[in-house]
Amino acid sequence: MKINYRIKLASFIVLLSLLSFFSYGNNTHTDKISVGILLEKMRLAVDPENKLSSIKSKVTTGTLYMPLQKIKADITTKFKAPNKYSIKTIINNKTISIQAYNGQYAWKKIQDSKPTKILGRELDSFKLSVGLESIQRNWYALFDKIVITNKNKKINNYLCYQITCYPKKEFKIESPYIFYVDQDSFLLRRMDVTVFSSGVNIFETIIIDKYKTIDKIMIPIKTRTNILGADVLFAIKNIEFNININNSEFDFPKNGIE
Repeated sequence: MKINYRIKLASFIVLLSLLSFFSYGNNTHTDKISVGILLEKMRLAVDPENKLSSIKSKVTTGTLYMPLQKIKADITTKFKAPNKYSIKTIINNKTISIQAYNGQYAWKKIQDSKPTKILGRELDSFKLSVGLESIQRNWYALFDKIVITNKNKKINNYLCYQITCYPKKEFKIESPYIFYVDQDSFLLRRMDVTVFSSGVNIFETIIIDKYKTIDKIMIPIKTRTNILGADVLFAIKNIEFNININNSEFDFPKNGIE
């Protein structure tokens, strides 16, 4: 089945929300680590000074590049606690897509078409992504079961813990989300996920290439995502916290189609 670049781009846009705040560590390793201890180490590694508790919003700008298609896009994401989210994609100074969630419903606008609500399985997948975007993320609010399924998984020369997470039934996602966490640094090195976008299930692998400390929080600023054999590169240019964002930016536009 041939999947065009718009589907690949749309599914990647959903996945950007998975990359909010993942961890660097304290160089402490144990063979007897539990899920609870590992998640706590990741949390403390990301935010050793508890800065996230005072962050109510964030705005991220970045550049996306698809080498095979030679497509370059500017991406802006906005998050407002507890669960409002939007993402805008611009190519050649023209907005080609907007997706947003206001905590109750989600919607999208593609190029010059009127906004439409996101429904069904695509909505469920989008809501899970928004949950992972949450600044004060609660893993157990999103996943029914979290298991360390491999304690010695080699990922790009890093020895990692493999964490398998099974989404709650309300998200209607049967495939688990798999995270690979560096045993020494507690950096997240890779994610294997399946998202439902544009009417199809799409398996994707995300590799995090570079981290940077911003306002004493470790942020993944360069990633590579493989979608159906094609690479999508993403680099964050800027991220700002506690920016005033009007709620109307997330609400379904009045000229939208129900």
